[in-house]
Amino acid sequence: VVFKGHWFSEQASAELYELCKKQLEETEKVEPTGRLIPIVDEESEAEETTEEWADKLVCEIPPDLAEDVALFPHQRTGVAWMQSLFRDHKARGGLLADDMGLGKTIQVLTFIHWHRQRQIEKGTDEPYLLVAPVALLENWERECQRFFPEGIAACIAHGRSASLIADSEFCRNTLVITNYETVSRQILRW
Repeated sequence: VVFKGHWFSEQASAELYELCKKQLEETEKVEPTGRLIPIVDEESEAEETTEEWADKLVCEIPPDLAEDVALFPHQRTGVAWMQSLFRDHKARGGLLADDMGLGKTIQVLTFIHWHRQRQIEKGTDEPYLLVAPVALLENWERECQRFFPEGIAACIAHGRSASLIADSEFCRNTLVITNYETVSRQILRW
């Protein structure tokens, strides 16, 4: 058998086929798993289970979420978790990780819009910067407009457009969406 210019014996091809088939069968049997892990200070002990902790979270949905959009329960839990990290001044950050297609984008945008409401209440005007791979910049912009049409204006800063952003754009009403390379080149100019 010839594959991509390489010769394989029939026996080697059959063994490779069986190995790949077995791995695929095993992969299909594995259920995706995951759970929330609360951030616990190293000196303290967790006295409650993750499930008990997650049940205590309250998700505050910002008012500018599109009327035809509703968060799924796991998305509401993710947003509530991010909100709890923000409220906990001892929190050192968090990592929102989930399988593809389960709504991390809407969770992050919901949190940003919720935080924007806090800024309005406090009278602060800090900007939002989202850094993503260049292939996803337009997707983030579309999702922002789709989920929050009356919310924060999304502004892609990539290539030459990155140097054209007016100082007035750096405020709580704009989400600057850029990529890693642009940040490294523009950070001192911004």
